[in-house]
Amino acid sequence: MLPPLHPLPAGYAARAVDRLPDPAFQDIVAAHLFGDGMVRWNELRDEAQRAQASAREAHFAQVAKQRLGIWHGEALVAASVGWQDGPDRFHMGASVVVPAHRRLGLYTHLATWMLHWARQEGFAEIWSNHVSTNSPVIIAKLKLGFILTGFDVTTTHGTRVSLTFPLEPIRREALLARSGLVRPTGELARFFAGDA
Repeated sequence: MLPPLHPLPAGYAARAVDRLPDPAFQDIVAAHLFGDGMVRWNELRDEAQRAQASAREAHFAQVAKQRLGIWHGEALVAASVGWQDGPDRFHMGASVVVPAHRRLGLYTHLATWMLHWARQEGFAEIWSNHVSTNSPVIIAKLKLGFILTGFDVTTTHGTRVSLTFPLEPIRREALLARSGLVRPTGELARFFAGDA
């Protein structure tokens, strides 16, 4: 079951956009997302490597994408972008809330909006990964019903936590059973036992 769409406080407006306003989005990302020690690889690449990376990125132009911004007056103060990364999976990729606007439920609004959109589009699950020290975001997603599904270490972000929200009840049960948190029941139990 999806959590309800989290309301925005007075004076804030959210909208999906085809493209987040580049300068405003890049400014808040540079100021508030890269502060966690994230390596900006494009700054370390030579011109030929940057051209190759741009060509690879063009291959992703056809996948489902979503961009949601939250404005306070005319200022973009929070944003989230995500994309399809498999036939039935949606990755909630990068989200940021300007510090002066944190602890107002803006991130929870972004996350619940993405969950509702992904289900409406027919995705079976939505997932994300986060720098392991980003406790406010990890806690917010766990409260919404995301399930811890892994850890990894990357050269870009360091240690990350992966979280998944199955959008179908049978997938949620399967994920919880696979992780050892519940015993599978009904058809799923027969499938896991090899009788299906």
